Amino acid sequence: MTTTAPDPHTAEPPRLVDRLAAELAAAGVTHLFGVGGANIEDLYDAVHRGGAVRGVVAKHEFSAVTMADGYARTTGRVGVVAATSGGGAMNLVPGLAEAYASRVPVLALVGQPPTGQEGQGAFQDSSGRAGSFDAREVFAPVSRFCARVDDPDSLAELLPRALAAARAAPRGPAVLLLPKDVQQAPAPASASTSTSVSSPSPVPEGATAAPAAPPDPAAVGAVSDALRGAGRVLVIAGEEVAAADARDELAALARRLGAWVAVTPDAKDVFDNRDPRFAGVAGVMGHANVADCLRRAEVCLLVGTRLPLLARGGLDRALATTRVVCLGPEPPFVPATALGGNLRDALRAVTARLPSHSRTRACPPHAGPIPTALPEPAAPAGGGTFPAGGGTVPMGAGTVPAGGGAIPTGEDTIPAGGSAIPAGGGADPTDEDTIPTSEGTIPAGGSADPTDGGAFTMGGGTVPAGGGAIPTGGSADPTDEGTIPTSGSAIPAGGGADPTDEGTIPTSEGTDPTGRSAVPAGEHTVPTGERAVPQARAVAAVEAALPEDAHVFVDAGNTGAAAIHLLPAPRHGRFVVALGMGGMGYTFGAGIGAALATGRRTYVLAGDGAFFMHGMEVHTAVEYDAPVTFVIFNNNAHAMCALREEFLQGGGRDDDLFAPADIAAGVAAAFPSLRATGATDAAQLRTALLRANAAGGPALVAVTCDPREIPPFLPFQSFTRDATTSNTTSSNTTTNKEGSDERGVVHVG
Repeated sequence: MTTTAPDPHTAEPPRLVDRLAAELAAAGVTHLFGVGGANIEDLYDAVHRGGAVRGVVAKHEFSAVTMADGYARTTGRVGVVAATSGGGAMNLVPGLAEAYASRVPVLALVGQPPTGQEGQGAFQDSSGRAGSFDAREVFAPVSRFCARVDDPDSLAELLPRALAAARAAPRGPAVLLLPKDVQQAPAPASASTSTSVSSPSPVPEGATAAPAAPPDPAAVGAVSDALRGAGRVLVIAGEEVAAADARDELAALARRLGAWVAVTPDAKDVFDNRDPRFAGVAGVMGHANVADCLRRAEVCLLVGTRLPLLARGGLDRALATTRVVCLGPEPPFVPATALGGNLRDALRAVTARLPSHSRTRACPPHAGPIPTALPEPAAPAGGGTFPAGGGTVPMGAGTVPAGGGAIPTGEDTIPAGGSAIPAGGGADPTDEDTIPTSEGTIPAGGSADPTDGGAFTMGGGTVPAGGGAIPTGGSADPTDEGTIPTSGSAIPAGGGADPTDEGTIPTSEGTDPTGRSAVPAGEHTVPTGERAVPQARAVAAVEAALPEDAHVFVDAGNTGAAAIHLLPAPRHGRFVVALGMGGMGYTFGAGIGAALATGRRTYVLAGDGAFFMHGMEVHTAVEYDAPVTFVIFNNNAHAMCALREEFLQGGGRDDDLFAPADIAAGVAAAFPSLRATGATDAAQLRTALLRANAAGGPALVAVTCDPREIPPFLPFQSFTRDATTSNTTSSNTTTNKEGSDERGVVHVG
């Protein structure tokens, strides 16, 4: 976008929107996301003229809100979205609902028809007059503050109130309704451009807003006393730890307590996933080790989470018999001794009250976040049975031992999901435990020398790469075809194909030895011989390429469950899952907003269902050259819905199973400058991701998956167990499953 500052000698007097744009910049806002329209075009014009805030035009207002949401989650600043009246305004609602439920500070600036036309049959009238609905009544339930700017003078009062409401606990959206004639009106002359709004100083990235009142001494004492007397403590940490920038304080308290640390599904990045204290993810997409630690714990400490259903599914019985204490600005959903207020202050206050003679205590031994053993893809209704959870379960070429462990792949093994924590994961990471490779052994948790030609880093351990080293974080030269796994690969191409076919990938240099045609860089690789890549292998390929400072945005459905369960969070980036409303397609806008705000490589992990909802925001990424890698797990289905139909309704319909779509080919045709690739095996997926890391700008990789594959999702696990132990008819089995799982374990809609 080219910005031309007006000539001060010929410029017209500033309009109210010019003042508004300047105040946003003074408040630390760097980007405004939205979709244009007649009743918001003046604000875009002001942003363009001012030059301090970058205007970004999205394809849909929902995605514009999620861009502001992703911006806020990765910077700690208020994200700003703008939309016109009518349908544009209404399209904001689901995105604002997510920000409201997830406590994300967003400011929505919503254009309205001129005030003189209200109640007179104005196009897109939402004034509440003459039979029109009132926009304030629409936005009030999904905002912390909603007001209409009726005249130019009122902005000086309403803007700071809106910003303060968005930042205050509980954080969330604020909405200002801006009639077009008020936007165009001259700015009041009595107020200075830089001081008319009493907004706080710009908030640095990762910092919280205003200081809070000190923690209540009595509550600090009660929580500290409970923890001081406990021998075994399980911490379950939530998203508020990231929002409050309290990761260091959380880690310090865990060391002082000698505690295990689990995280909620939307908070994987708040504690180092490779730390020996890390117990795994709690809840319906989590690890069995968390429940085991909770049963052994004397106290469960909730930090920055209210422990909603998705985070406590499968834990209720153990929680009922364990003392629970909670640190966070809002009360938990389970009975607990609570300490409210600012989370960082609360963590520091409690840590200071604990014995200091041993600042670091080792946590008790535990299994670590071993991935759940999953059955093979579901058979159609009436055909076959699921494994009962014992023994080994087929997964592509190899098997997953019951209870998790390594996935055998060719000669060697990699941890399922790429996890670096050994079974029994309470070991000191400095232990010289070793992982065998074809070259010898290396320390667990150590990194292979990227020049050694025989291993690549995988979640802290190493796996032989056969043809050369591929450092985690994607620093390999993308033109070096020696970095692609060969027959000794840890991740066989296609998960079970002829091993002689594993070392050959199409390149930009010519034709590979298998006879497949080379595809020039930037063009689509057409899948040949469609082969489904198991979730564990696809996620491991993502992990192998993921830079340590990248952001990851995970969408809903089977893809989300697999990523939450299997993919370690990057050490220095966000791992965001929008569980407030759980809307499909959230990640496409959110990832773009994060990438533009921070300049970091951002991964969007989404299924084809989410792509078909809001995936055309790829166009926005191309237009603004955003460093986003879109990874589409394409199973040609709304697969989680299809599995529910199979398990709960007898599998009598196939509404959620679709004809095959070649997403990469379609995107490549639509956007010739975009690097779009169809990956038919895990090796191709990893290679395409590494190339995207090195190339800059946006990229898309689509990988073929099986819609029948069972994700690591607790409600489905009991269904598959029931299927192997019951000899009843299909209809009776369905009834039994509904009763035993949906009511007995966890009900997830």
